[in-house]
Amino acid sequence: MVGMRDVAKKAGVSLSSVSLVINGTGYVSQDMRDKVEQAMRELNYVPNELARNFYHGKTGIVGVIVPTIQHPFFATLTAHLQREFAARSLRTMLCSTVDSANGEAQYVEMLRQRSLDALVVAAHTTHDSDYWTSIGRPIVAFDRNLGAHIA
Repeated sequence: MVGMRDVAKKAGVSLSSVSLVINGTGYVSQDMRDKVEQAMRELNYVPNELARNFYHGKTGIVGVIVPTIQHPFFATLTAHLQREFAARSLRTMLCSTVDSANGEAQYVEMLRQRSLDALVVAAHTTHDSDYWTSIGRPIVAFDRNLGAHIA
């Protein structure tokens, strides 16, 4: 797997210069930018999204948990949410519990492990408010009351 060090070596620049080009931060001359981008193309370099997420402390992913996507209401709701999130450069991870008794808990745990940025819950739940606040991310409950501090 090609890494940033390989790109830096190929372009004849420092590792920090490659980082500046990839992240679009700081000043980099156009000549240096061209060298780095050319090296990235030649090496088929793809930035490691996991490392970037870890560094920035966010993933750009909002989890949406619904009981089903077969019902027109939830299909419409998720379509509108996806559109609004995309307009804000966020991606949606759609989770349908298929009315399973423990489907919601399984999805919440999966989303927590993937460091989601926020969560919209429209599925039925039996968890108390402490469970939801322990997630440590913004949560919006749709047509549900998940606790006093959850919108």
